[in-house]
Amino acid sequence: MATDAGITSYHAMVTVGGLKKGMRVGVIGLGGLGYIGARVAVLKGAEVYAADISPSSRELAAEIGLAGVAESITEFADKDLPLIVDYAGFGTTTAQAVETLGKSGTLVQVGLGRLQATVNTQALIFKQLRTFGSSRAHNRTSPSSTNSSAAELPNPPINRIAPHEIPEGLDRLRKGGAVGRIVAAYDH
Repeated sequence: MATDAGITSYHAMVTVGGLKKGMRVGVIGLGGLGYIGARVAVLKGAEVYAADISPSSRELAAEIGLAGVAESITEFADKDLPLIVDYAGFGTTTAQAVETLGKSGTLVQVGLGRLQATVNTQALIFKQLRTFGSSRAHNRTSPSSTNSSAAELPNPPINRIAPHEIPEGLDRLRKGGAVGRIVAAYDH
């Protein structure tokens, strides 16, 4: 997972988002990518506020080291967040990120839960926001190539399922009911 989910999460948070020690950061979605992204930010010394619709995902707050967790990132509008990374991407989450970001803030869009979002362009203009898309990174932007420790790529909770449970697992992902990563394990 480190070469896929780990690097993707790290790239969005650090390389594209410009995470620095002491920053206040918002994370939307605590699934496999968001869990890793939030943990990377905490390990780098950021004050991290996260949002997830799943109560079981929100229960991971202490484990990850979050400063706060809520159902919606808008609950942290008073934190003047300079960076929000949307690992969920359900349209509404993207719009909420735009509303929540502080002046001159940066939104990094990673998740593709929905292929379109309607955002408040007045907020984009008046707050002078920056938006970036981020997908899987190349090895040249991985933690090992930037003198970072392997501890910066923590593994999220893994939910092992049997092959016949794949349709149910996909349904859990669509509904936001998966905590961490779902992995189909084949017996040999």
